[in-house]
Amino acid sequence: MTTQAAYIQKAEARLNQWDAQILSAAAKLQELKADEKIAQKERLDAMRAKRDEAQQKLVEAQVLSEEAWSELAISATEAWENLEEGFKNAARKIH
Repeated sequence: MTTQAAYIQKAEARLNQWDAQILSAAAKLQELKADEKIAQKERLDAMRAKRDEAQQKLVEAQVLSEEAWSELAISATEAWENLEEGFKNAARKIH
């Protein structure tokens, strides 16, 4: 089982990576033609939504007591994995 501190540290690192990917995708979006921008913006918005959802999960994990964390660790890890997969799917669709 992952400790709460390790979970938080890993989550913060993921969010930093995602922020960098979002910035890169946003820069690429500016180079596209108007009709391509619409579809790509939707994908970028999906990436941002997953990132925001992950940020909320991090905040929730930070305020849990150690006892509450031990009860929720497995489901929290699974939730992050699902969010990461959704983020990666959205990111893959960006040109």
